[in-house]
Amino acid sequence: MQIDSTDLDVWVMGDDGQPARVELTVVVDVATRSILAAVLRPKQPAKRGKKRPGGAGKSELPRPRGRATKAVDASLLLAQCMVPVPMRPGHDPAVLASASDLPYEELLALDPRFAHAAARPVIIPDLIVIDHGTVFAGRTFFDACAYLGISVRPARKRTGRDKAIVERTFGSIKSGFSQYVNSYTGKDPVRVRRSIDGLELWTVAELDDKLQQWIALEWQNHPHLELFDPRDAYLPDHSPNQMYRALVEIDGYLPIPMGETDYVPLLPTAWVGVSAQGIRFRNRTYDNPERDPEKGLNPFRGVRCPLRRRGKGGWEMRYNPNDPSRVWLRDPSGENAWVEAVWVHQERIGSPWTEYLWDIAKALYLERGGSLKDLEAERAIADALADLLEELGRGPARTGAQPRVPDGYAPLPPAAPRKRFDPYAGRDPSLWAPNPPAVSAPVQVQAAAPAAGADPLALEAAGLSPAAGSVRLDWVQGPLAPDPLLGASENPWPATARSAQQGRREDLQGRYREVFADLDDEQGNGERGGDG
Repeated sequence: MQIDSTDLDVWVMGDDGQPARVELTVVVDVATRSILAAVLRPKQPAKRGKKRPGGAGKSELPRPRGRATKAVDASLLLAQCMVPVPMRPGHDPAVLASASDLPYEELLALDPRFAHAAARPVIIPDLIVIDHGTVFAGRTFFDACAYLGISVRPARKRTGRDKAIVERTFGSIKSGFSQYVNSYTGKDPVRVRRSIDGLELWTVAELDDKLQQWIALEWQNHPHLELFDPRDAYLPDHSPNQMYRALVEIDGYLPIPMGETDYVPLLPTAWVGVSAQGIRFRNRTYDNPERDPEKGLNPFRGVRCPLRRRGKGGWEMRYNPNDPSRVWLRDPSGENAWVEAVWVHQERIGSPWTEYLWDIAKALYLERGGSLKDLEAERAIADALADLLEELGRGPARTGAQPRVPDGYAPLPPAAPRKRFDPYAGRDPSLWAPNPPAVSAPVQVQAAAPAAGADPLALEAAGLSPAAGSVRLDWVQGPLAPDPLLGASENPWPATARSAQQGRREDLQGRYREVFADLDDEQGNGERGGDG
């Protein structure tokens, strides 16, 4: 298998209520070309909005750290490859495994979980290829692979050919799914930096729901050029689900039951102490309200861990940055035994929250003059987090007249026309035309002949010809607006067409496309080629 992350070239509504880019991480099986697991995470930078005022003796208050795909997301993706994925509410019935090309009867006889599972193959990873990104090169990901019995093979640096299959898969996802989202930007800087005013942005959860349904309906059922029968070249190409069915008949299927105790070892690790109040971790207090002195956190209160190899006497704890409402403390008395502790102020929130939102609420509390040394700081941050979640739940303020509610007798008003997506909305249409403006010939300006013995390199840098002494100055041509006809084609020009041309295109859109096409060719992972 191969795993990697990339920008999905789509704007979404972030957790803090502001537009953000989205990052996609997928696991692709080499034998069947199946997308076994995929996760979307918003790319939210650390600096958002206006600069916060400085405090006493400080240049500025602490800012919440940026958010993107974490190592824990990649670790949980490996576990998702090994178990059937339940059918999501609201999905089309065609997403069910019973309506696909998967060997449903054989799988259901061995694993009852396939009765309500989505049409996605289940494969136990044996070898996974990664790059040198911080998400996969950390200890969390390697510990998860060691726990699941997966071998890891790092790809060579700056060599896209070592994981060409997942790179080509990203190109297919962007051309088959991303470009149909209303907030699609593409990799062209002209479109990436355009305004998104007036666009209705999807949330990350809504876009992830659409992506999972697209994978089950389109990707897994689409014939792949590399999935052919080597014994009969005249047979049609297979889809990933059909290839999985053929391989299951050869190798079989082994169900793996994974419970909560199997997912906890895949989470990040921290070494903490246990006091009379509980576990203190990142300005939060976790406790287990168990009264029996032999149960819960009671045996660990005020006791140093006997395994002092790491953590300076602290106990091993696992936490999830995407759900900080609870943590798990390892019990050394039993194998794979964990003690769950819940945040003491969780009842004040009542909604799912993340570590990123906690950092924002903490920054808001400090801006109001609060201090982390205050005894009521944790309760105040919890109230600020609850207010933030309530504000985000209401959505942006809407201006204008209130919508008219039908009384049941009057006819309904006609439906509003569907808004057409225009990637160049807001630009002056007078700056461009269906055909790009003609480029005038450069003005020939005669200059004095160079002096004898002048340096040829210096003359060439100044625009002078050592032989004729002429200067070619372009006084007419200025920056051109993007050609609207080029927006209909997202594919760069073929290499043969570029080499056949005598000169470079002078429009800004063509220059950007040629630069990115050359970069793809140099890295060996261009979107126009095959898996090689």
